Amino acid sequence: YYYQGRVLHNAQNYNAAIVSFTKAEEFAEKAKDNKYIGLACRSISHISNETYQFAEELKYAEKEEAAFRKYGDYDYYGHAKFDLAVASNNNMDFERSEKL
Repeated sequence: YYYQGRVLHNAQNYNAAIVSFTKAEEFAEKAKDNKYIGLACRSISHISNETYQFAEELKYAEKEEAAFRKYGDYDYYGHAKFDLAVASNNNMDFERSEKL
């Protein structure tokens, strides 16, 4: 479902991409795979940013950051912190954004 979501996202078919990424997140949670939880949440956060759904962007950026923190890969975690800073800024939480 994750890669299907990537294809749909690249085609700007956002509604179908969200459905695929949500399914990917559900399967990753069942498998306790923090890498794919993070990737699915990152993608949903990015789509939410592109469609000006900033509350959803923040929700999924937080889930992305938590998953990649558990996964333990510095590169993924660093990108997640950046996404969380952007989402915080878009939600007018400038202090949090600057701290990240």
